[in-house]
Amino acid sequence: MTGEINFVNDVQASDIQLFMTDVETGSGGASIMMVLDGKQKFDALQDTIRYTLDPNLTFDEKRRTMLKYFRLGLVRYLIHNGQGEDITISLDKVPVTDMSNKSCKAPPVKDPYDFWIFNVGVDGNVSGEKSITSYWFGGKISANRVTDKQKLFINANISENRTSFVLDADEPPYVTINSSRYVGLDDIFTINNHWSWGLFSHYQSSTFSNFKHQFNFGLGMEYSLFDYKKSNEKYITFQYKINNTFNIYNDTTLYDKIKENLLSHSLSTALNFTQPWGNLYTSLSWKNYLHDWYKNAASFDAGAEIRVFKGFSVNFNLGIQFIRNQLNLPKVGASEEEILTRQRVLATSYSYYSWFGVNYRFGSIFNNVVNPRFNSSQQIF
Repeated sequence: MTGEINFVNDVQASDIQLFMTDVETGSGGASIMMVLDGKQKFDALQDTIRYTLDPNLTFDEKRRTMLKYFRLGLVRYLIHNGQGEDITISLDKVPVTDMSNKSCKAPPVKDPYDFWIFNVGVDGNVSGEKSITSYWFGGKISANRVTDKQKLFINANISENRTSFVLDADEPPYVTINSSRYVGLDDIFTINNHWSWGLFSHYQSSTFSNFKHQFNFGLGMEYSLFDYKKSNEKYITFQYKINNTFNIYNDTTLYDKIKENLLSHSLSTALNFTQPWGNLYTSLSWKNYLHDWYKNAASFDAGAEIRVFKGFSVNFNLGIQFIRNQLNLPKVGASEEEILTRQRVLATSYSYYSWFGVNYRFGSIFNNVVNPRFNSSQQIF
């Protein structure tokens, strides 16, 4: 850096590498960790800056806040580069008299909501064409309280999706309706920096999944290999849950049940690393019913975005589930229309998804020009 700062698109050519991670806060905002890692002539310098974003900030306000802290983080590097005389720092909200009092502390902030965060929302969409009309609406409400010692989540939602198909102009339209209701309460407690436990409960109904009513209560334990405080950089967790579920079905199941009580347990592990070379995550889980261990399910998910070498990166996401625990399948099979319109849960022994990509970028590393012309152009069919 000689008089000006340039952003480069090749990390290997930089004097300072900027590395940022974020973790959601209890208020719905984000706790940001910004690491400035000096390279080349700044190799001995590294700084970590942490700040919090309010959940009500707009995109531009978040951008400006990030820029402010980035500028503050560059101060030490500018001084090291011999540009200290060009730096001026002002503290708009701190009186000069307070600066002379070394013992002065920020006054305690009284939270009138005692860490509680409430959210209420309604969503909906309508779409259609000559032969198909569809609308969806949903409502949600939540009350969350997150502290270092406890996480309490209470939420409820309702949704309905209705689609009308005109297959024959002389016949009435074919109408499909999917509706669901959900109320959940999770209460999670801190034991120490590596252990936690929680209580989990929910009620749901779903026409798609054949649940007229479902009541679930569970107990879980979790161990984190790394300190929870490092979760925005890396975590490896192991989790065990045991659940009691009472189901009342819309239709009699394949096993001639209209209602039943089920005990199950699950074991899962998750790994995530967010480092300057990229991001890597994976999870593995197993669940089975205790009355019949052959009624089980297993799933594996993984994803990564990794810089392999200068300008070349790979990314992928994949997941697979092996399913042998569909006790809620209706005894009467789905009709052809229900299958084509995905109105009912279907028997399957597996499901999967995958996505991957590679990217190689080369050329000028100093082109920071912003030219927004025709950015809003849209193609009209």
